Amino acid sequence: AIFRIRRQFEEMWAKENKRLEITVTSAVELDPQISERIGAEIEKQTGQTVDLSSRVDGEILGGLVVQVGNMVLDASVRNSLEKLRKNVAAAA
Repeated sequence: AIFRIRRQFEEMWAKENKRLEITVTSAVELDPQISERIGAEIEKQTGQTVDLSSRVDGEILGGLVVQVGNMVLDASVRNSLEKLRKNVAAAA
């Protein structure tokens, strides 16, 4: 219960202070300049200050997965291959 209360408080604080927590996942470690460009573009689009964290997951093969709250933009190679596999299976 305390964990949920703390999480809700942090979400309310972030919303009030126009802060957006974003996680960027890539197959290899991102160059700091690329991370900054991603954060700057999201700040420009949302009008909020971005707290960007990045992580490495080799299983995505390439591309990026950007998570903003409960919204996920999956531009990974793994996701593209999975969509292709489903389309080929549906056409067969």
